[in-house]
Amino acid sequence: MKVDKKIAISFDVDMTDYTDQSAIDEFTYFSRIKEILIELDYVKTTWFLRLDDHMGKIFGANEYLFTQYQNDLNWLRSMGHEIAFHFHSYELKANQWIQCVNEDIISEELYRSALKGRSFGLSGVRMGWGFHTNQTMQIVDELGYKYDSSAIPRPKYHFDRSIRDWSVTLQGAYQPSLSDYRVAGKPCYRILEIPISTVAIKSPSDEIQMLRMINPSFKTDVLLDSVAKVTTDYVIMATHPVELATSRLHHPLLSHSFTVFKENLRKLAALNYEFVTIGSLASSIAPCTTEVARQN
Repeated sequence: MKVDKKIAISFDVDMTDYTDQSAIDEFTYFSRIKEILIELDYVKTTWFLRLDDHMGKIFGANEYLFTQYQNDLNWLRSMGHEIAFHFHSYELKANQWIQCVNEDIISEELYRSALKGRSFGLSGVRMGWGFHTNQTMQIVDELGYKYDSSAIPRPKYHFDRSIRDWSVTLQGAYQPSLSDYRVAGKPCYRILEIPISTVAIKSPSDEIQMLRMINPSFKTDVLLDSVAKVTTDYVIMATHPVELATSRLHHPLLSHSFTVFKENLRKLAALNYEFVTIGSLASSIAPCTTEVARQN
């Protein structure tokens, strides 16, 4: 059977309610997701788990997720899923946790956290908020991470509160230039950048056409239309466990439904899409991959 595209479903376990940045334990939703993964055993997923100082301050240990849910992580790995490193650098200001923007502070914390991640056998990384710099890319490269999947190729919209800029990045995988991590070039880092797929997706609240990340918890018609627009031969999707649940984190494009999420996976499989981890996809991509054409 011909495989039309490879699909990489990724979960960012942020451990925060992104409406107010309050702490939640997103892994409490894992049992519901596990039921789906058992039933649809052809689906393979990548889990980006938080490992940083903020986790230590909120949950008592930087590696909280890796110790609290060790049995679940062992199950995921035994079934062919992937565990990867997710990093957020927070600072406390006016009694509120916000994104840290001091590169030196971020880099020092990142080095310690990423080194710990390597001790857990992690080889993939995704930076929280899609934040990167040449310095932070150098750190994860030198620590031996195989791939990074932080890039969000789209314009820097005026309403985006996160400190990041991937506006010059294309959709295809590439080895980041030493002079600008956002683009391919030589000399380059050894690590492979695999951007999260973005396409034009219209939301009822949009005032302008926006490029959005593809979320597997989208309503089914939105998801299938989005996947059809992807120009690479693989799709990198990203979601958060909390987005599958019915909650106050409402967005008009999201289903907030485990049932719809499972149906989305079934429909993608019926369209001959193959589910892979981002790590296995990275292993299949040759170094110095040529990027695809820039989106309009």
